Amino acid sequence: MAEKREQREPESKPEQESSERKILKRRLLQEGLEEKDIDISIDLGETIAQLDFFVFGNNIPVILADFECQQDRNTRALYAPETKKQKESYLVYVPKMSESLEEVKFYFDENGNLTAEETNKLITTQELLLQIAAHEVRHRLQHSIKNLKTKTKTKSEKEHDSHLIEFTAVEALHRGKTLEEIAELIRENS
Repeated sequence: MAEKREQREPESKPEQESSERKILKRRLLQEGLEEKDIDISIDLGETIAQLDFFVFGNNIPVILADFECQQDRNTRALYAPETKKQKESYLVYVPKMSESLEEVKFYFDENGNLTAEETNKLITTQELLLQIAAHEVRHRLQHSIKNLKTKTKTKSEKEHDSHLIEFTAVEALHRGKTLEEIAELIRENS
């Protein structure tokens, strides 16, 4: 039987929420969003920002949206490249975030590799957030590199590469790698 997904360890959270987090949380609560969705969305935004910083050395905004993605209601986050109408950013869609993450089921096998087959070790929430963050940061990396080698690959090859990068990041975290080391793995595999 699978373990219940672990929540972030209490010691990894600051004793008091930052004033910026409190203000953001209060604004989203006033919009009618649920606190559990807000908390996990802020955690995802922070994970994206940290990984983005380690990959690029600078940050672009992470925007917490109080609405669902119009193109795909299952999308929880996305990288939005710069256009004439908007600056480059990441979007995290807050509504129903915790519910949608509960539906994601990835496990570690006896060798510590990710699998969809049910085992006794379900990935943690932190590992799942890193998988989503790695996916979005990979999009920015691919967009920012001219003549990227994956441009000549087929759609299924690109999809395979994206899953490989995400799974590599989560497996590395599971094995105790730091975000800096994971960022290097993403750069190497893109």
